[in-house]
Amino acid sequence: MNQSLNSSFDSFIENIFPKNDTQNGISSDGTSESLNDPYIESMLIQRNNLTLLLKLVIKDLFKNRTKVLNSECRTYFDHLFILLEKCLQHGLKQRKQMLGFKTDTWNIIELIGKRLPDANESIESARHLPRIRTALGRTRAWLRLAMMKKKLSEYFQTLIDIRETVLKDYYEDFAFIMSDDANILAGLLVGLNSFDYYVYIKDEFLETEPIIDLKYYLKEYNQENGNNEVDSSGINENGSMNVDVLVEQNNYIEEINKHLKATIKSLETKLESFVENANNGSVEGTSSKSLMEFGTALVNKEKQIMEEEKRRKELDKQLEVEVKLRIESETARNLLETDIQEKQDTIVSLRSQLEELKTINIQMFNTMQEKEKEVKEKRKAISELETKVAQFRKEIVLLEKKYNHQNENACDKELLVNYQKLIDEQQEQMTQMQLEIEDLQMKCSFNTNIKEAYNLLKKKYDENELALEEIGKQLQDSKLEIESLKEYNGHLKEAAWAKDSDTIKCRQCDREFTLARRKHHCRSCGEIFCANCSNNHMPLPSSKKPVRVCDGCHAFLLERYSHSS
Repeated sequence: MNQSLNSSFDSFIENIFPKNDTQNGISSDGTSESLNDPYIESMLIQRNNLTLLLKLVIKDLFKNRTKVLNSECRTYFDHLFILLEKCLQHGLKQRKQMLGFKTDTWNIIELIGKRLPDANESIESARHLPRIRTALGRTRAWLRLAMMKKKLSEYFQTLIDIRETVLKDYYEDFAFIMSDDANILAGLLVGLNSFDYYVYIKDEFLETEPIIDLKYYLKEYNQENGNNEVDSSGINENGSMNVDVLVEQNNYIEEINKHLKATIKSLETKLESFVENANNGSVEGTSSKSLMEFGTALVNKEKQIMEEEKRRKELDKQLEVEVKLRIESETARNLLETDIQEKQDTIVSLRSQLEELKTINIQMFNTMQEKEKEVKEKRKAISELETKVAQFRKEIVLLEKKYNHQNENACDKELLVNYQKLIDEQQEQMTQMQLEIEDLQMKCSFNTNIKEAYNLLKKKYDENELALEEIGKQLQDSKLEIESLKEYNGHLKEAAWAKDSDTIKCRQCDREFTLARRKHHCRSCGEIFCANCSNNHMPLPSSKKPVRVCDGCHAFLLERYSHSS
């Protein structure tokens, strides 16, 4: 039955979900599109079916939510990842390549990494997974890594933000990402951040084509198989007891025990009343029979309570064992995840080392080829020189023979003398050439030393120029300070200490001095002012502490101090 459901997936989408406004030529984002093209019409229907299926899967995922992520929730997540992959592929433009047309979703994911630097880590880890060679496999791994980091909704929101500017070159106008259905998907994915999703990414699983099992979404099929799943008493795929089922059974047994204890208490009260009546002698023969029935019922109930307590203890033990197994499996899984991450890091580092070694080997190979060329050229030169030497030797042998044959004649002697002179001249030329070569080598080494000394002197010259510039700046600053000091000294020389008897009024406000308005000397210019006009204190070179100064001197001193600072 599962095979028939999986094979009829497309027919199920078209028959179960009715066609909306897309059949009438109106898309979900409100733009009218032509119905004349059957391809566009089918793509619009496919987009509508994708949104409906996404809503259905996420709704069932929240319905069947548990504290511990069980196998059923994992299947719902697998179905969600299949639908997200279909959403990314929907309306993707085909691009020309060497082997024909090709659509690739990995380029879209790399665009997210350019917009969000945080996404580069998951993209790099998905790219460097071993034994994954296809772009679809990397896309599936990236979706699961983003879900584990709780960043899937944020990544899809970035795609929505750049769809008007960047994604127009990658998607058709009727694509899922370019429509308002993408906004609905981003809102639905925000709620999935409440799930603590974790999975061990298997490479072989990511390379295979995924299939949606529709038995989780057909109500009739679930109702038929519901009783079989309950009768299995909570045994999961691995054969271990399910913790949730054990907890429910434990609560049910405790409720039964409470009910039985209440019935026992009521029976005990009735028995006590019957015993009192029997002692008083007011009970007939029938009451003794009812008393016996109550006693037997009480014994049966106590037996039932004992059996239920035994069952509850056994279930408690099983629950403890299951919890221990769960804890051990979680610790083992965490250790495996850390081990896998460490291995992935080592693989990445080893790959970088391999690339470095490749570059070094290429460089060494190139240098080796160059050296081999130089050796070949030198061998050719040596062989040419050897041939010339052999020729010279042959000529010398011939000359010696001629010399031996022509010893008798004087002319031959002269010729020999001339030949000997020529040989001596050539030897002298050879020696001179060798000396010139040695001189040239010495001059080359001397030139290199001169160049080094020139570079050192140039550096020193540049440093001295920088030092001179700094000294010039300092000299300008010191000249400005000297000029300001000269102005201040001239100002002080012009100032004279005014006498109290000569001044009657304030120098600034022209008010007459009285007993209430006293005279005050300015310690800078020496003039006499009232208290209001000389209510300022400034430090002067002649005094350690700040002294009284008039308003004009105060402004002048402030300006000088600001220039100096």
